[in-house]
Amino acid sequence: MGEAPLSTNKIYVNEAASLHISPNPVYTDNTLSIRYYNGDRQTSYIEITNSFGQLIYQSEEFTSQVVLHTLSTEQWKPGFYVVRLIADKAFAKRVIRVKRQLPSASQ
Repeated sequence: MGEAPLSTNKIYVNEAASLHISPNPVYTDNTLSIRYYNGDRQTSYIEITNSFGQLIYQSEEFTSQVVLHTLSTEQWKPGFYVVRLIADKAFAKRVIRVKRQLPSASQ
C-alpha cells in the first residue's frame, strides 16, 4: 500500500542536492557516510530501518548547517535499508544496499 501521506507542514527535500549517501552499495565490513546540507538549520535527525521496518539507527537531533554521519556496517546483515532524513519542514529518503564482503584472494 505504501507509506502514509506526509502532513501538510512537511515538504520533500531535493534528495539529490541535499542528502548524499556513499558508498551505495556498501559492504558489511565498511563505513557508510551520510552527508546532509541543512541550509535552514532546521531541527533534523536521521533514522535507518531494515527491510522489515525495524529501526537500526537513529541519530541525535541536530541543527548544524552541514551534517556528516559515519556509521560502521560491520554488524549489518546484507539486504536493503531505508535512510530517512526527518526535519521540521523537510523529509527525504534513500534506499541503500548492504552486500556481504567476499573474502580476499590472499586469505
